[in-house]
Amino acid sequence: MKTNHFLSFAAMLCISLLFSCTEVQRDNPDDEKSINYKGSSFSLKSSSSSSVRVSSSSSTSSSSSSVKVSSSSSMSSSSSSPYRLVCEVVVDTGIADEPIYEYDMPEVICIENKSKDEFILEPEYDFQWVNAPNWDAPKAGTYSKIQVKVNNDAEVCRGLTATCSGTLTILKGSSSSVVPSSSSSSSIQINIVYGDPVNYEGETYKTVVIGTQTWFQRNLNYDVAGSKCNENSTANCNEYGRLYN
Repeated sequence: MKTNHFLSFAAMLCISLLFSCTEVQRDNPDDEKSINYKGSSFSLKSSSSSSVRVSSSSSTSSSSSSVKVSSSSSMSSSSSSPYRLVCEVVVDTGIADEPIYEYDMPEVICIENKSKDEFILEPEYDFQWVNAPNWDAPKAGTYSKIQVKVNNDAEVCRGLTATCSGTLTILKGSSSSVVPSSSSSSSIQINIVYGDPVNYEGETYKTVVIGTQTWFQRNLNYDVAGSKCNENSTANCNEYGRLYN
């Protein structure tokens, strides 16, 4: 029995010594299977260096790409507007010092590009006229390339400019008439442009030129069935023209 125990102890001792020797050998830097093998150390350094280079390259590429996209988007946003400004056709003629009323002025429209919604802009409040006459008392002359510039505080089309179509010609009055003022005994001067007279059914009618149109200066006095004089007075027909149904 003692012999068996001794043999077992000796065997275990040998096995222990064997593994101990093996570990010493595996700690040899020249052993390629050793944990501190020189080749392994070089490989780790190479791997680490490669990792740094790739990471650096990737980071630089990403940064460069990011800058390019951001710059392009900013330029596109600042150089375009979501709106389009339109100034319609100006009236072609007017009379010097006679007002051109708002309904004869070109209409100014702001159009949203995406929805196509239209917004009518008001002068002075929304925009200013450029190269335009004084609409209340225009001076004789020719006005071309009349423009509008939207105010910076307008709700839409801020800062946009548009050129109106057409050319406005302001004519000098060819004759004048004195009309008493309703507010005082003084008189005001009004220029009237007369056209050629028209003869019709025994009556002669003076004509007046207003803009591009020619009008009778007085009402028509032509006797047809169904027409009558005011209060059945011939004098009223001669003064004011006839009444028609």
